[in-house]
Amino acid sequence: ATADQYPGEAAGRIISLTNLSTDLGDPAANSWYVCEYCHSQTTVHKYNQSDASHNGRVDCTQCHPHTDAFEGSGDCISCHSQSQPSTIAPNDYRRKVLTAGGDLGTDSGKASYHINAASGSMDSASCTACHEQGNHKSNTDPGVQVADPDSGATINYTGTASQLTNFCVNCHDAAGATRLAAPLDPFTDSGDNTDPPDIKTEWIKANNHNQTDGCLACHGNSGNNNTTQNPRFNAHGSTIENILTDGVTPTNGSAGATPTYPGTQPDALANADEQYKICFKCHSNWDNSTTAPNVDVAFNPANDSQHCVESDKYASVNDCPVNTTGDGKGIYENATFNLTDQTAGGEYYIDIMIPRTPKISSLADPNATLRSLVLRCSDCHGSDVADGLTVPEGPHGSDADQGHAVPSDANLLKVPDGSSYTEWNSDTRTWRIDNTTWANEAWCLNCHNPNFTGSGFAGDSDHLDHADSTSTGGLGPANACQTCHMPNVHGREESGTSNQRQHLFNPGTGSDSFDSTTSGNYLEHPSGIDCAQ
Repeated sequence: ATADQYPGEAAGRIISLTNLSTDLGDPAANSWYVCEYCHSQTTVHKYNQSDASHNGRVDCTQCHPHTDAFEGSGDCISCHSQSQPSTIAPNDYRRKVLTAGGDLGTDSGKASYHINAASGSMDSASCTACHEQGNHKSNTDPGVQVADPDSGATINYTGTASQLTNFCVNCHDAAGATRLAAPLDPFTDSGDNTDPPDIKTEWIKANNHNQTDGCLACHGNSGNNNTTQNPRFNAHGSTIENILTDGVTPTNGSAGATPTYPGTQPDALANADEQYKICFKCHSNWDNSTTAPNVDVAFNPANDSQHCVESDKYASVNDCPVNTTGDGKGIYENATFNLTDQTAGGEYYIDIMIPRTPKISSLADPNATLRSLVLRCSDCHGSDVADGLTVPEGPHGSDADQGHAVPSDANLLKVPDGSSYTEWNSDTRTWRIDNTTWANEAWCLNCHNPNFTGSGFAGDSDHLDHADSTSTGGLGPANACQTCHMPNVHGREESGTSNQRQHLFNPGTGSDSFDSTTSGNYLEHPSGIDCAQ
């Protein structure tokens, strides 16, 4: 027998074709069906290929119709529920998008995905809501064509993230994909009636992230190996919530040291608390080609103080005299937060600023949780009308920039809708209405207790006089929050131990002894007790 004949069938075999529903192809050991007899040297559907790969138990002509010269056909779901290698370069694969091991749908194994439906419930119309099909089979890897959500114009995507920015925001706007019959329900054919969140309203604000790679700088396929079969710049789904992409992992040194980034980067996030690694792709010393300010020095966990995004820096301290057995650099052990203010929609400010599941306000002891909680960049940066309901989470854009021109000042500040705590600049201060009531504008009080309870700045303590703009006994009316505290509350951005201070104190205000754990008058902020007296 020759290579293209059945074993022992040197003279060939007469094949009977009497039933079109069963006799065209069905790979099994020693199959005598029509398709396998001729195609015995293919990579799939061979006469002795007993597995069911590449629709192995399906009649060949369902996808390769005789009337179309056997050219492959089929809808999106049937083709992309499994990968398919090919010997024809450069189109050497067909990506597996659906089912377990894919990257789209509730059965993909991903944590977040663009279509909230299982593969069996998906309709190809949901795929073509984004993908243009005119040149679908002849695109050269990594080429993909998508259709503008409004005009339908073809957009060629060849692997450069910024090529998709307008495509994304033209669907994620108030009008949705207007070229579709249901603009705000683009995936309704698959039973997913989720409205695309309106990102564009935030995206076009005065302060935004509309630069460089755009949407796919932050969103994409985390947990990928960035091959053509598992690309990074792909918004089907992600192993992290909100379809977040990969980030870079710093190796931190001593306090004030500049982190390094060894190894192959970026890499996958372990969980949503590692969101900072995405931000560090632009805002760190890993990539100094961008104009974005570097903040990785400020967030070094070894620093004397910082808002803790890389790890919790909680250190237990006692009331006066201060317990010097700890490092003295963590938040006060009885610190309290803003658990009272709510929006008109009934959402607590703390849940809007720090959205977690379950909501922090619903916990038995929210203050205890907040003292040790690892923060995320999007807890402080986001919309200036954040409502916890319809306004999308994330630092897409904000009008709450204080007009600062230098990188160390506040930008893209998240503010709960209707909050009066909107200011963070060199003039931000508090003032006394009466002996126990304070009026505040400081943006920090969206999270921190506006009455300063449990901080050492309690309203019934003379210690607060140094921040009271009406006071004559304290530091005086000219002094604001930033008189003592760093303008950038990330932490100190300048490298070197000489710039380190506890409690986010400003090195320009006081010397290192100002916040020493063994000397000075401003060691900690015990509950309502004035350590300076």
